[in-house]
Amino acid sequence: VRHAWFEDEGKPIKNLRILLSILDTEIVPAEWLRHRVTAGDVREADRKFAPDVWRKVMKGRVKRRQVWSSKVRSKQQQVPAPGSDDKKILAEVSSLSPAEFEAFTVALVDKLPDIVPGLEHRVTRTRRTGDHGIDFFGMFKLPYPIDYEIEFLGEAKRYKTAITPDQVSRLVARLGRGQFGLYFTTSWYSEQTQKEIEADRYPVRLFSGQDIVNILRAGDCVSGGKIRSDWKELALAEVEGEVTDGLRPTSLW
Repeated sequence: VRHAWFEDEGKPIKNLRILLSILDTEIVPAEWLRHRVTAGDVREADRKFAPDVWRKVMKGRVKRRQVWSSKVRSKQQQVPAPGSDDKKILAEVSSLSPAEFEAFTVALVDKLPDIVPGLEHRVTRTRRTGDHGIDFFGMFKLPYPIDYEIEFLGEAKRYKTAITPDQVSRLVARLGRGQFGLYFTTSWYSEQTQKEIEADRYPVRLFSGQDIVNILRAGDCVSGGKIRSDWKELALAEVEGEVTDGLRPTSLW
């Protein structure tokens, strides 16, 4: 069971995704199910009443089949529906200058620990010139017991047209060993771009316009159908700030 975002007529809906396996048998003894609910030890109930097909599954003799859905999203899934509240929010983001959008994205990444419990992070924006195409970099630290740090590099591009493979390839080329890429855009990704990322298993997460709006909503950055002015003001406070030269993609700290 895991948390997931879905869309209902262009509106983001937070829900639960559950992976289920189907037991391939015609009849399931009611007595078995009753004992699994009431017995203190389900293994004892399985030993006495479970059908043979269940025992085979538990012993790993049956290959489990899962329903699979493509990770490739359509344009309609990546941008808000015309006339929706999300569309107005994204239009507000798209009105930012390129420098403002970079600072805005860094503030957005800074919000992720408020959405993902236990996640720790650092994020730093690079300067506008000489950044080698990288707009920000940082680290995510997964909570105990995993207790593992993942370095990331990111790009933030305020575009109105589809993102093509060559645009994402620059970020891929800059990734060092064990690093992760984050690509944010106000538009969407072409089908070919998504297929190449998936087929080549590049460690890059693609954030579209709808994803940006979803993060804003989940991070409590939206009020009255608009981006909260206090949060936006803080996000853009350091637009002209110069914090790093962007030349440390392999060892950040």
